[in-house]
Amino acid sequence: MQPGDAVLMAHHANDQAETLLYRLIRGAGVAGLSAMPAERSLGQGRLVRPFLSLTRNDLESWARQRELHWIEDPSNNAQHYARNFLRHQIMPSITQRWPKAVSRLVETAGYMTEARELLQVLAEQDAAVCLEMPEVLQVPALLSLSEARQNNLLRYWLHYHHQQVLGAESLRQLRYQFLQGQGNPERLLQLQADLQLRTYRKRLFLWRPSVIPKTLAPEALALAPGTHITLAGGVLRVEGSDIADHCSLQLKYRQGGERFRPAGRGVSVTLSQIFQEVGVPPWLRESWPLLCDNEGILIVPGICVAQRWVGKSNLSCLWQPFGLSGEPFFC
Repeated sequence: MQPGDAVLMAHHANDQAETLLYRLIRGAGVAGLSAMPAERSLGQGRLVRPFLSLTRNDLESWARQRELHWIEDPSNNAQHYARNFLRHQIMPSITQRWPKAVSRLVETAGYMTEARELLQVLAEQDAAVCLEMPEVLQVPALLSLSEARQNNLLRYWLHYHHQQVLGAESLRQLRYQFLQGQGNPERLLQLQADLQLRTYRKRLFLWRPSVIPKTLAPEALALAPGTHITLAGGVLRVEGSDIADHCSLQLKYRQGGERFRPAGRGVSVTLSQIFQEVGVPPWLRESWPLLCDNEGILIVPGICVAQRWVGKSNLSCLWQPFGLSGEPFFC
């Protein structure tokens, strides 16, 4: 698919009616009951269904008048498929009793499309208030909404990040586990094999864990302003002036128990305490790179520098972990 290309699908009004009925039986929400869209993006092009307002009889009559011939897919008669069962066993009884049922069901799908669009507008408005970052929802702002708007925003947020839409019971369980109780305790829900929902300090995080090596390359770094270093968990951005030639620095990951004296403090503190003070979520701490020399930590990128680094150079570092989109967040 190239820009400007389109794939035309021959779905017609009967297909749309069957889709709506099938999804209704399965318990779909407003988005599901809007059935098949008349047009949507497909790669760089568009997928278009120009026949949704026409019935199968309309199309067959038009084809016969022009002496056109078509091939019937033999699998269309296999009634162990749910859609074929509806087509051959259920829809004929419905249309015999209510001749305009197909057009009415297509109209209903249109109403659901409008309702879905309105719900999306509402979710976008609520997201503007509740989203701290694309992957982070503020729990107090979320709780200020009605239950229905909470559900709508959560569905929108999860769908935006390519998570399958949750049903009513799953959303109820999510709210009970993640939004109830005092203090919003840390919780984790594995949504997919590579996608987690987590809480920390009254925030909901969607997080896609990366495989982080335990150590970084031991060679000394030649850092210069404007340098960008991409690691497994994010991007390290270097700012400021060049380092004096005698400085030999290395990037390291946290091993546990590190202590140093941050600039402006009279005593040394643990790295764990610094992370807690600034609110770095626990699952980001192990992959947070540290700029060190032979004596220990010099810079915790984006957070603080050691007292003994002050006056050596105004070089600084900013660490930006990757979010779900592959773009840095927690800037």
